[in-house]
Amino acid sequence: MKDNKINATLLVGMMGYIIIRRRRTRNRAKWAKTWLLRKELHHMPLVRQLQEDDPDDFKNYLRMDEATFKYFLDLVKKQIN
Repeated sequence: MKDNKINATLLVGMMGYIIIRRRRTRNRAKWAKTWLLRKELHHMPLVRQLQEDDPDDFKNYLRMDEATFKYFLDLVKKQIN
């Protein structure tokens, strides 16, 4: 009788743990940025995507605003081409 209570308690505890763990996993996906969920994260397409979709993420990713980025890009553009 005592073993059945212990087994039932363990079973309920394990089920609770599994349910809580599943909820945590589901909630994390909601917090992810849409640009992080894309499979192609090459630098320049990512920069363009951030420029268009989310200027705050653009600034956070490059640690500069768009005007500063364009200034530096213009400085090196001749050497790139």
